[in-house]
Amino acid sequence: MTNPSPIICIIQPNDQANTQTFIRAHIERLPTTIKVLHGRPFPSYTNENQWLIHPLFELVRRSVSLLPDFWAKIIIKIGNTSLERFLKINKVDLVLAEFGTTGVEVMEVCRKTNIPLVVHFHGKDAYGHDILKLYENQMMFDIAKDVIAVSRDMEQQLLSLGVSPDKLHYNPYGIDLDQFSGANPANNPPVFLTVGRFVDKKAPHLSILAFKQVLSHVPDAKLMMIGDGILLEACQQLVTALKIESSVEFLGSCSHEMVAKKMQHSRCFIQHSLKTNEGDSEGTPLGILEASGAGLPVVSTQHAGIKDVILHGETGFLVPENDIDGMANYMIQIATDTQLAGQLGKAGRQRIRENFSMEKSINNLWQILQQGMN
Repeated sequence: MTNPSPIICIIQPNDQANTQTFIRAHIERLPTTIKVLHGRPFPSYTNENQWLIHPLFELVRRSVSLLPDFWAKIIIKIGNTSLERFLKINKVDLVLAEFGTTGVEVMEVCRKTNIPLVVHFHGKDAYGHDILKLYENQMMFDIAKDVIAVSRDMEQQLLSLGVSPDKLHYNPYGIDLDQFSGANPANNPPVFLTVGRFVDKKAPHLSILAFKQVLSHVPDAKLMMIGDGILLEACQQLVTALKIESSVEFLGSCSHEMVAKKMQHSRCFIQHSLKTNEGDSEGTPLGILEASGAGLPVVSTQHAGIKDVILHGETGFLVPENDIDGMANYMIQIATDTQLAGQLGKAGRQRIRENFSMEKSINNLWQILQQGMN
């Protein structure tokens, strides 16, 4: 028997996780009592959810890898005891572990307390070569009541790692269609937009190389790049070396409101995601969902959850990973054919409305969690 208002403890990997849209959506929108561990409250949050800081739990996470085995085991035991006490005192009905790595860290406490554990995978945690070692004995998959994947590709990956099919659920992210709307690509100038971290798996440098080819056919085209990351300076250097500084603008990190506004005034969204040599991969990129939801055609790669969202030739175009020429050719088509841009964008928004809304994603997640408590 569960409480009239079930208490769900969402455990995150670090305090930066609060800034990730999908985790914030889980915290703010699930229709029940939420307690958050390993997070810090943001002043802008005004919901009823109770935010909790658990210093000992954070100490465990940050110090174990630096300690000898003997002391690491002691710290882990103390941390587990503290977490167990917290879950019991707060009468937690279910633990939602954000990322597979978090699931590994809390699985033993959930097993000992007999509290159902649901593990939500998001991206690298299902693919990274160094991370996959954590799942080799399949213990977490045995303990977890349910496991959630955000793409069909990830679903297959988790099955290959040993997750039982009856525990595995596909539930992609959703977006707020009221926030991302209003793009009119048929009437907008040939501005290409990319939004995301400047990291290897998003390969922003390959998007720049494709855009360089576009300029040979559409000299007045522009590329706006929103985001920050370790590859930002290298991409700025590449733009300088290609002598296309006047056509490329780096906007840095922007608010969701600014991103939505830039989408409204763009012709097309681009992203050249790929799987890195270390195995890092996307889940279902929010930038793709937001752009298509806003009404923009998308040119991207046949990668991870992007294949679930973008229908080739209907809502955008997809090319194999590392196919710069193919990406450039589709970008040129959209830059020179406003009617095509409008048709793709309109179809894309309708597809997002029907399949990838925030309401649908949260409702599906809530159903999974409710089943886990029964």
